[in-house]
Amino acid sequence: ERRYASVYTKPDVTRNRGPLLTLAGSHDAAGVLLSGNAYYRHIRTSTVNGDLNDDALVDDAPNGLVKRTGSTQTSAGLSGQASRAGALAAGAAFDASRVDFRQSAQFGTVTPDRGIAPVAVFDGARAVDLGGRTRTWSVYAMDTLRLRDGLHVTLSGRYNRTAVHNRDRIHPGGGSGSLDGDDRYGRFNPAAGITWSPSRTLHAYAGYNEGMRAPTAIELT
Repeated sequence: ERRYASVYTKPDVTRNRGPLLTLAGSHDAAGVLLSGNAYYRHIRTSTVNGDLNDDALVDDAPNGLVKRTGSTQTSAGLSGQASRAGALAAGAAFDASRVDFRQSAQFGTVTPDRGIAPVAVFDGARAVDLGGRTRTWSVYAMDTLRLRDGLHVTLSGRYNRTAVHNRDRIHPGGGSGSLDGDDRYGRFNPAAGITWSPSRTLHAYAGYNEGMRAPTAIELT
């Protein structure tokens, strides 16, 4: 109620660094446009977050926590497409990423200004040291059909296949408490649209599409 810049508890700091490089090109080969792109991204994120300790409501524990996280993610991808002007297009893509995520939690006490003053006791139950790897393959196609003058239908579809490989450096080998996991996700996502232009000044359209996103390595843990 005071101001939007206020925070409930503090500190609450996030720092991001994310250089990105991309390369794109295209070539017209006898009426067929060939295009492709590649990218590389390296993201470093660190957080310091003071919070209330919900366990203090039931246990004789300090009423605050200071959580620190650090993650490094490297991503790279390639994609290529072939298309004819105003009609059929098809392509494929491959994306890969590697993430290293660490988290620690230190007990603290809540101060009158809603800050968290840490004490020299760490909460090992909230410690995380994770390495994850993600691979995604995709193929897609799109075509536009002319039914009559001023009436066109566009049909498209994309199939994604994602594999996420996680390894817990604190509790390796699976079992109770381990974050190890090998997960796979696949789905075909269709889309369709229709455009109608009965005159130069009137245009109408309708569309339907479905999409999906596989969870990240950190979300799965």
